[in-house]
Amino acid sequence: MNRMGIGDNRVHAYCTEQSIPVLLEIPDDRRIAEAYSRGELVVESLPEYRALFVSLLQKTMNAHKLFPQRVHAEGIS
Repeated sequence: MNRMGIGDNRVHAYCTEQSIPVLLEIPDDRRIAEAYSRGELVVESLPEYRALFVSLLQKTMNAHKLFPQRVHAEGIS
């Protein structure tokens, strides 16, 4: 989820209702938008976010282990 910390919890509620896993919550930080608007990688421009995005990479690489029922039901292997 992008721009966490603003708005309400409707997106979280929807994901819960639909059994959609939230793999990452990206804070509402203008510096992130500024970095990618310049074509820069956030993990290089803002190294404090590196661990956050590394965790996303690890989760997506292991999605078939974390959520086997969803992966197989949708024909993704």
